[in-house]
Amino acid sequence: MIENLRGRSTETKYGRIPLWLYETGIGLQAIATYGWLHGRYGHYERVMPSYATLAKELGVSRGSVIAYVKALVSVGAVRIETSGAAGRQTNLYAIAFNEPFGVPGQQTDGG
Repeated sequence: MIENLRGRSTETKYGRIPLWLYETGIGLQAIATYGWLHGRYGHYERVMPSYATLAKELGVSRGSVIAYVKALVSVGAVRIETSGAAGRQTNLYAIAFNEPFGVPGQQTDGG
């Protein structure tokens, strides 16, 4: 019986990646970042990890995380809103799943 296999945990979280994201042409590192965001934070409507937190969790540099997140924003996979006073701003991330968010300047009629 599969339910009784050792090492199986009902607490495991999964990062699902929608197929449309692969069709955007962004790099696999950015796609992996999306998978991490979805698996770790996807059950929240909005999340607020800092770039430093994401870099630590992903085991990459802060600059790499910034590049990956910019790539995700450019294709509508993630939307960022900032809050707080200048110099102490916090990023609020919303993660798209069923379809990408609209991106200013991009055509949205499928053509």
